[in-house]
Amino acid sequence: MESPAESQYRPRARERIYRGRFRGEDGRHEVCVDGWRPLVHIVRQSPDGFAWGYDGPSPNDLALALLADALGEDPKPGWSDGSTLSDDLYRTFQVDVLRRIPPDKGWTLRRTHILRWVGERVPACRLRHPAEPA
Repeated sequence: MESPAESQYRPRARERIYRGRFRGEDGRHEVCVDGWRPLVHIVRQSPDGFAWGYDGPSPNDLALALLADALGEDPKPGWSDGSTLSDDLYRTFQVDVLRRIPPDKGWTLRRTHILRWVGERVPACRLRHPAEPA
């Protein structure tokens, strides 16, 4: 049987899978959604792209992009105006999740895992982003 947290944060659309890949040949980090679509970079702190495995501008931008995509939000580039849930949570997500991934390794995250993390961090998010009925 499903726990309440799993049923409350079921994604509205089909599952999305986010994958990060470290390109050793040029030292770049790439992130795609469902194996083909590049994750949109919302430039807040780093025009250089995404990264993970440490505290810094590029991991913060990745955290914002992942949360925004998973939640279906559209935060604006530049400094945060706090108008979206992803604006409020991206730094904490970066510390809780992305900082723990070795910078030279790849990773996979499911949308349901991101939504579960949001639900654990902010129970009130159910009011702003109600889940589809089970």
